[in-house]
Amino acid sequence: LGLPIYVTLTFPTGSAEDPKAFRKTKPLSSGAPGGWSPTAQRAWIERIIPMILAKRSVHGVIWNQLSDGLPHDYPHGGLFTADNRPKPSLGTLAALRKYHLR
Repeated sequence: LGLPIYVTLTFPTGSAEDPKAFRKTKPLSSGAPGGWSPTAQRAWIERIIPMILAKRSVHGVIWNQLSDGLPHDYPHGGLFTADNRPKPSLGTLAALRKYHLR
């Protein structure tokens, strides 16, 4: 259609119940080989976001959840842990941003 697209994403870093998530759901462990972890979240970002950004109609990618420390919608989907430490994915997103916005 020729319209700009903004993609909103969230990938989890764990499969257990998240006490600060509004909904008491668990991410599907089948989404990542070996289950969800900080490493699996980073691997998804490294694999999926460059493919999305390669599409001409995509004008931006928005990460849906900043921190696991505040009440949130998606279990374990933040870029910061519940105690406000950055997850490995944050550095990966920063590197992608720097590469694509030279």
